[in-house]
Amino acid sequence: MYRVTKKRLQSQVDYLNKLVGAAQEPYRQSDGKFRANVGTYLINYDYNQPQLQKLENESGGVSDPFGYRGTKAEIDRMLGAFIRGIEEMKVKDSDTEDIYDHWGKTKAEMREEAISMLERLLELEHNKHSYPQDGSNGQAKAYHYALVESLKGDVKCLIQNCS
Repeated sequence: MYRVTKKRLQSQVDYLNKLVGAAQEPYRQSDGKFRANVGTYLINYDYNQPQLQKLENESGGVSDPFGYRGTKAEIDRMLGAFIRGIEEMKVKDSDTEDIYDHWGKTKAEMREEAISMLERLLELEHNKHSYPQDGSNGQAKAYHYALVESLKGDVKCLIQNCS
């Protein structure tokens, strides 16, 4: 176990600010006045307990992302989880090709492979149904086939980020 210090919490906040593209310093001097750097995270130690805060306006108004003030160890764990969540979202939202390198494929190749797999699954689903020969002139089969084709279009659109 390690001891959680103010220095450790500050280094986590510095990394968080870097991760979200916020200024490292919470305040700047502008026209002889101090102004808050909107979007910057900081640790507030009122009541001798740390609390993560985010600057929301230039006058210094803050929000409390965790809604909690606790011990250094508690805030350290919460901050670590918060950072990991942001890192995961950045990977999912990234349009860069390099995050797919460990699969040895580009993003476009991964999308094509996903579309191909989903089309195979839809085709297997289509083929496993048996349709009654009740004189409906294949209406049930035609309806199911149209539904599968519609799903293919929706799936392709989702994968290719259609609007």
